[in-house]
Amino acid sequence: CGERADIAKKPAPDMLLAIMRQLKAEPASTIYIGDSDTDLDTARNAGVPCIGACWGFRGRAFLEAHGAKLLAENVSDIWKLIK
Repeated sequence: CGERADIAKKPAPDMLLAIMRQLKAEPASTIYIGDSDTDLDTARNAGVPCIGACWGFRGRAFLEAHGAKLLAENVSDIWKLIK
């Protein structure tokens, strides 16, 4: 799906909403996983929850400071959070 010239970039929700439409995913069944404050903002702007990936671009402390409510230290944590 990725970035395209005709879709606003993050943190605008446009790309995420376009992907959700393409996949026929409803906001109620969508979770965004990201590793930056921009990802947190994108999810919030799209009205979907976000899981902060602590192993990515930013760490746990940064993600918490920027409002992350759900955090995963590794992929296994994601499965635990979505159950």
